[in-house]
Amino acid sequence: MNAIIKDNKAYCPFCNEYDYRVTDCKQIELGTQMQVICRKCNREFEYIVKLRIENAVRFV
Repeated sequence: MNAIIKDNKAYCPFCNEYDYRVTDCKQIELGTQMQVICRKCNREFEYIVKLRIENAVRFV
């Protein structure tokens, strides 16, 4: 099941809490897929984090 995103934070879709621990993550085309377990209801859910680079700096 996918997380509920509110205010750019992932909430549990079962109990609507923002308290979880990450169990696994993997790189996919859209970003990073996070698999987590809610600390309140102990159920698994997932969400995708998209990283955005605002300033690319290269040091030589």
